[in-house]
Amino acid sequence: QITKEVFLIQIFECTVASIARAEAKRFQNIFGDTVYTDFETPLYKLRIGSFKNRKSAEEAIESISRLGAKDAWIIRTKAKSRNKL
Repeated sequence: QITKEVFLIQIFECTVASIARAEAKRFQNIFGDTVYTDFETPLYKLRIGSFKNRKSAEEAIESISRLGAKDAWIIRTKAKSRNKL
């Protein structure tokens, strides 16, 4: 099994599940069906994308910031199946 590295854009995080769900719905209305939630104790993290390299994530983050995720940042992670909240 080959594990590959991808880049995601994190658009929001909080400790309250109901707030994370509400924000996920709000961002789904903006970005479409591409908002995923990762729970890493104690935070619910809303993330979008699966970029093959940092350059493509950097290009996407400019548009994402203009669409309302002004505090978004890029993270590097191992590729895995994504969970929707």
